[in-house]
Amino acid sequence: MEPDTTVDKYRDSADGSNLQPYAVIFSGGGALAAWEVGCLEVLCERFGGPPRVRAGASAGALNAAALTAGMSVSEIKALWASLRPVDVFRARPEEQSWWTIVGALVWQVAKRRGLMPAVTNVLGPLRSLLNARPLKKTLRKHLEPRWATFHQSRASAAFAVTNIHTREAHYFFHTPVHTTRRDRWEYITSSELLIGALVASAAIPVLFAPHGNYIDGGVVRNQPLGGALGCIKDDDQIFILMPHADDLPGTFDLTTLIPRLLEIWLSAGLAQEMYRLRIHNQLNKDRMIPVCAIRATRPLDEISGLLNFGTRVEELVAQGREDANFALEKFNPNSPKTWAKELRPQN
Repeated sequence: MEPDTTVDKYRDSADGSNLQPYAVIFSGGGALAAWEVGCLEVLCERFGGPPRVRAGASAGALNAAALTAGMSVSEIKALWASLRPVDVFRARPEEQSWWTIVGALVWQVAKRRGLMPAVTNVLGPLRSLLNARPLKKTLRKHLEPRWATFHQSRASAAFAVTNIHTREAHYFFHTPVHTTRRDRWEYITSSELLIGALVASAAIPVLFAPHGNYIDGGVVRNQPLGGALGCIKDDDQIFILMPHADDLPGTFDLTTLIPRLLEIWLSAGLAQEMYRLRIHNQLNKDRMIPVCAIRATRPLDEISGLLNFGTRVEELVAQGREDANFALEKFNPNSPKTWAKELRPQN
């Protein structure tokens, strides 16, 4: 996608003059991250410009990077609509279809070797189920031409990955940050490092192979609040975009249970960071940080799926707009009782 030279107030200005005092945290969610674009659009309308700070993990990191690279909200929306699964991944082994793999498994079981030996025989040599080379190619296509814009951006950005060895969050960032854990922060100095960080942040374990020492940032920080806290100023508000509905189905089957378990796993890191922020707010009454959590009000897998890239993007964006407006109607940065539930005063 070539850079759009038309005027768009929801694009970072070259001098940073339209950046507004708020931070947006983009969660992981695969193809469902298109929902976040609708939320971002509403926030830009509410504040009159894009956020001064943006942080992201997994697919959410792609949204944060695209914004920092100078894409307008409408261009990011068009990018999501243009993507297809083949632009993001392909199956392993490349010379076999998944029907071939399943057939091999059935054949092994039929020969009474047992299920686990059959699985090991077919999948054992693989580092992952999917190959992420198409994603890297797609990122190069869209972000390399915009590297100069990203590098010169006046906005702050942080992208979360998970260090396999330390089992801790690691951040690749743009512009200076204030943190005592500098060993966990790495400045992005080239387009190759940016693209590598984004591929690593989206490397969902099992589905995709690790990128160097890093895997999906969502493993420990699917909502990288720490990334935003390392960049914000005292007057910034924080908005966390969460493409997961609070409402649960009455009954669970594999199609609803597995995504729910994945969500619980990926949300554990946010609970820890929210606890730390709650303590900060209690100890610093004059410098409390307001946080608004914008959640999907309905299961987004009713619209599309984790790997269904390019499918029903307009509906996802529209749902994001609806959910953001719903959350913002209740949020008042000067009233802690309207903040994210984890930060509200205890009765």
